[in-house]
Amino acid sequence: MHYLKNLLLLTAGLAASTAQAGVTGSAYTNFGADLVAPIFPVNGTIALYRNKTDTTPFAVQRGNPAVFLDNRINDCVRFPADGWVRCSLHGNTGWVRRNTFRSGAEMTPASDWPFRYWLTVASDGRGAEESSAVEDAVPRNPYLVQAKAYPHVYFLVRFDTAGNAIGPKSGKPTGERAFIVDGAVYLAPSDPAKRNGATWLFLNYYHDNPVALCPGREPLSCLAVVNLAGPWPGLRKLFGEPSAPYADPEGKWAFRGATEVAFARHADPAQPLLYRVTDDVWMPGDNEDDSAAGRQRRRARPFCIADCSGVDAQRAPRAW
Repeated sequence: MHYLKNLLLLTAGLAASTAQAGVTGSAYTNFGADLVAPIFPVNGTIALYRNKTDTTPFAVQRGNPAVFLDNRINDCVRFPADGWVRCSLHGNTGWVRRNTFRSGAEMTPASDWPFRYWLTVASDGRGAEESSAVEDAVPRNPYLVQAKAYPHVYFLVRFDTAGNAIGPKSGKPTGERAFIVDGAVYLAPSDPAKRNGATWLFLNYYHDNPVALCPGREPLSCLAVVNLAGPWPGLRKLFGEPSAPYADPEGKWAFRGATEVAFARHADPAQPLLYRVTDDVWMPGDNEDDSAAGRQRRRARPFCIADCSGVDAQRAPRAW
């Protein structure tokens, strides 16, 4: 309860982005906050010099936990005898001291991972062009699953206790695992040799009180996340709203994926995550029978999205 009281004080500094999932080119992204070919400054600063003998850098990147390489990736992440590497960062190319940053291969993955799965609604079927792009990505993305009876596409990643990612369709490891960078959680290749130059897919932010994956850095953001374990101060169903006094009548939930993300921990008793199709969501058959009785009949049963073992399929069929 002490945590809940503190939430009332944390009303400032909400994450500003409300970007949703999408596909840029052939790359899928949850919220557009991915790390593309990153290197990681040791002390939050990385300096570029025109010449190795210069005492003053011509460009400095400050305050960023990760900096993106434009190109010359192999040149930048190698270990030369003189300690200098040639890097292209944010449009500038110069010499960088190799000991001032770590490459993706040098980053240590998360261990003793507490989360069993993390889910977000990748597409709710609205917006024809965006939804079509996400649907087209389903066959080639190990984490995207498409509901059969309604137009939602979900991004669902399962984890083992070591943080290895497991695909919901194959039930097998995908070759990626969880990493935490400056409090943010990403999926990146398990093989260090494949991490340099890779895109690190952003999920959510890690919180340790309570242990949670939430769409903002502030504990307040956890109110906008679904978790079925109790006691949990946040949501218990997708697209929900916290109960009073934590409801959001003024629309302050400007978090990435607010009300559309869910997680479960390994320590949580497995409970089925259910979704009941609302009247504003199209279902096949609405075109043939758009009567109130027909729409109500098709939406009478919820669909199971995660932790569905043991669920009566007559009561809650699997979503896919």
